[in-house]
Amino acid sequence: MARLYCLASGSRGNCYILEDDNGKQLLLDVGIKIKEITQHPAFTSWRNVCGALITHEHSDHALSVVDIARNGVDRFGYHNMVKNQLIQINNWKIKTFECYHDVFNVGFIIKDLSTDKTLVYATDTGKIPPIVNVDTWLIECNFDTETFDEQAIKDTVDYSYLSRVWESHLGLDYLQSYFRKKVIKKAEKIIACHLSENNALPDRVLKGLKRYANFVDIADKGKEWEL
Repeated sequence: MARLYCLASGSRGNCYILEDDNGKQLLLDVGIKIKEITQHPAFTSWRNVCGALITHEHSDHALSVVDIARNGVDRFGYHNMVKNQLIQINNWKIKTFECYHDVFNVGFIIKDLSTDKTLVYATDTGKIPPIVNVDTWLIECNFDTETFDEQAIKDTVDYSYLSRVWESHLGLDYLQSYFRKKVIKKAEKIIACHLSENNALPDRVLKGLKRYANFVDIADKGKEWEL
């Protein structure tokens, strides 16, 4: 059974391991120290890591890019791919799509050819294109409007920061509107990731997304899911 493991999610770091039925692995972002990757229970050896998909250059997503290269891991993403580019890594067929951040950023449509299941990974973006026939979404829900507004009325808030969040990150209202589109089929799983510690309440996110998938969860360090 293919599995997805969360090593870290949020502004302090983002990293996931996607594993196929044969134990081969893909890293999705490497925004944590390499020691944290190798010490995770899901990590077996660098020989089993077929590659790494890196969304963009910010350190909470790309901290260990150089270190994994030293261990022989091929890296794909913002630095060597363009939107709508197709590649194949082991049994995964992968297509990029453009994301909208303050630096060049790509999302990934990842199809496991052995199971015919598709996972989409998208984070740190103000919007995403329509993507059909997705089984699992690993997708940012950085803020919910209610919590965002509660933060906005506080005297200590940096309004330029809130404006940046609104323009370059996915929020709950956007996701609800996106998943209501007729072309977007009900998914097996939605895993909301990269929640802001201040601008998103997990309970609100779960409640807001539950009608759009058979299973909804929040990406937290240590969690894992069957795909």
